[in-house]
Amino acid sequence: MTGNPYDTAGITLLEFDAGVRARPGMYFRYGQGDPRLPTAVLSAVAGHVLHPVAAVAPAPRPGTSVPSSAPRGSCPPLPRH
Repeated sequence: MTGNPYDTAGITLLEFDAGVRARPGMYFRYGQGDPRLPTAVLSAVAGHVLHPVAAVAPAPRPGTSVPSSAPRGSCPPLPRH
């Protein structure tokens, strides 16, 4: 078997905002230069302002994990305050 042609030399690590600027279509359905992009961005921001997330799941404690019997993508329940 020949060597793997993929290595870290071909990977560019971007900060989140640089990634959104480079490929806005992944986040807003419209690419750079599309006249609908500003409206899509403002709609997304307004949607998050008007309908904020009720709670964010806490970060897992070191050394813990979701049990393997749990369905993929499931999280433990949030604590009630």
